[in-house]
Amino acid sequence: MTQTLLAPQPLMEFDHRHERIVFFGTPAIAIPTLEALATGALRPIAVITELDQPVGRRRQLTPPPVKVAANRLGLPVSQPDSSSELF
Repeated sequence: MTQTLLAPQPLMEFDHRHERIVFFGTPAIAIPTLEALATGALRPIAVITELDQPVGRRRQLTPPPVKVAANRLGLPVSQPDSSSELF
């Protein structure tokens, strides 16, 4: 009696159309990752970043680098006061 070996089957087909991601980031080092996601198949539905911070002698409010990049990419941005506002 001979046995036929079957090729392994994937457990689940992965369909990117139903995936939703939210990007969390603030520093400039996060911008390349955000840009890669925004131009790829998994475009973020929102970007969460820190509040604008006062900078310089005049304490002028300055947005975080990720907020600037998200606005340039046309992504919605949220800046919660605390993590309890997220959920």
